Amino acid sequence: MKRLLWLAFGVFVVAAPLLGQEPQLPGPIGGHSNSVACEAFSPDGKTLASGSADKTVKLWDVATGKNTVTLEAHAHAVISVVFSPDGKILASLSMLNEIKTWDVGTGKGTTLLIANSPCALPLIVFSPDGKRLASGGRWLPMITLWDVATGRKTGTLKLKENLLGDEGVLSMAFTPDGKTLVSSGDRGEINLWDVATGKNIATIKRDTRAVGY
Repeated sequence: MKRLLWLAFGVFVVAAPLLGQEPQLPGPIGGHSNSVACEAFSPDGKTLASGSADKTVKLWDVATGKNTVTLEAHAHAVISVVFSPDGKILASLSMLNEIKTWDVGTGKGTTLLIANSPCALPLIVFSPDGKRLASGGRWLPMITLWDVATGRKTGTLKLKENLLGDEGVLSMAFTPDGKTLVSSGDRGEINLWDVATGKNIATIKRDTRAVGY
């Protein structure tokens, strides 16, 4: 019995200095110098990309928590990052609607895409085959399609106007075959676009019976 008491006392003596302290976990090395606005996992889950108001994009090894690459991305805050479906290309978007693509393996910038004009809440999405990017945003009168390899604009999808001007888009997604793009915005409608022709092929209207409409 005495041995058990002495053993318990010894455990208490060792553990006492740790009581009330926060857990000390290994953290990432080389973090951002300003607020982080966006993150995205690579398709295989091994790499995390983060974009920041410090104008950089950082790539992190998920297993070790270490910063593996820092991309001097833009002249303004980075607000969106997205990996291509195969994980080989990363696209980053700045506050002023400037898009840059990067080779994830080398960390080198590949193309710089300049959208028509700055907008509120700009966003970008990859097509399923990774060959196209769609960009748009709130209050921007169009969605732009880009060729990822060349950085050239391949199409423009014209949006409808309302009494207050162009509503723009708040979300976008490609269908799995990449032939159709779906977009939606403040108007409460869902639009389907033919990517090859740029035509609006269908519109799902909002329910005007909802309260507040």
